[in-house]
Amino acid sequence: IYNGLNQILRQSITTFDENRNRVSFKIYEGEVGLLGTDLSTYNEEGLETDLKVLNRKNEQETRKAKEYNNKGLLIKEITFDKLDEPQFEFRYEYKYY
Repeated sequence: IYNGLNQILRQSITTFDENRNRVSFKIYEGEVGLLGTDLSTYNEEGLETDLKVLNRKNEQETRKAKEYNNKGLLIKEITFDKLDEPQFEFRYEYKYY
């Protein structure tokens, strides 16, 4: 993103793995530099299992861990804080017809 003087205000860099999964997303802002990084981990089926959000000092802000059933449907999602302590847990149930 540029301002009217053709100076960069915000810039992002995305990295993908060999399966085209987004494994890293970094965002930079003007003179401030790096604002933060998102790091994702995937299972063999290409489903995201872990997402870490890091601040500019490379310290964890939040983390989400996900579990899937044998059909690839999300069954549990846990949100952790910066100390990696669980804050929220969501469980999902599905009915098959």
